Amino acid sequence: MSLDLKSLGPYEENVVWDFDQVNNEIPNLSIISDGRIRDHTGKWIDDQTMELGVVGRQKEEGATEDVTISIVAPNEVRGHIVGRMGDRPMTVIDYVLSRI
Repeated sequence: MSLDLKSLGPYEENVVWDFDQVNNEIPNLSIISDGRIRDHTGKWIDDQTMELGVVGRQKEEGATEDVTISIVAPNEVRGHIVGRMGDRPMTVIDYVLSRI
């Protein structure tokens, strides 16, 4: 994914997906253009929706990120991300990815 965000400038994220059949989990590794690496793990909660979470550290507080991804059509995926620092919400992002 490549974006040019007014507040952040150019942003690129490369994501590697896997499926762990033994634990029925979805590992997801994101490598971001600013040098960050995020390691999410999640599960399918129904036949079209997965939930992933990550726990990390940022500015000496526990940072968490909860991600919900839903397949809404064969060529469309919608996502909802909530990032928190401790118990304070810091970012909320909703997105739609479509194949054209």
